[in-house]
Amino acid sequence: MKLIRRRDPWFPMHRFLHRPLGPNRDWLTDFFDSDLGVADSEFSPAVDIAETEDAYVVKAELPGLTKDDVNLELRENTLILSGERKQESEEKKKDYHRVESRYGSFSRSFLLPSNIDTDNVDAKFKDGMLEVTLHKKPEHKAHAIKIQ
Repeated sequence: MKLIRRRDPWFPMHRFLHRPLGPNRDWLTDFFDSDLGVADSEFSPAVDIAETEDAYVVKAELPGLTKDDVNLELRENTLILSGERKQESEEKKKDYHRVESRYGSFSRSFLLPSNIDTDNVDAKFKDGMLEVTLHKKPEHKAHAIKIQ
């Protein structure tokens, strides 16, 4: 199963090189800042993919979402996981000094092998975890043909 990447791997460096520096900061301090780019990143769920003898299992971490916030689609040979994590309304009484929670729309695509039985796919959502089981087609075993 192949992962189709849609994000630019150089995006954090681009943000680093093009962001303004504060009056008491220099580029070296910003470069070694351990939190560089954390708050600027968009939400993208972490996904684990495993293969068993009879299926592929895709597990996605979707904290704070419900099954109604998530779309799962099987199009041709591609599994598409998409949705949106909405930001809660701001409280006027709180002054935030740091926000690391990520929000926004997301889409992850996974190219499937040809041995997937597209009519036999199971999806479960519980406690912010989505588990999709993509069953494999039964293999046709070769058998000997007696020549007469």
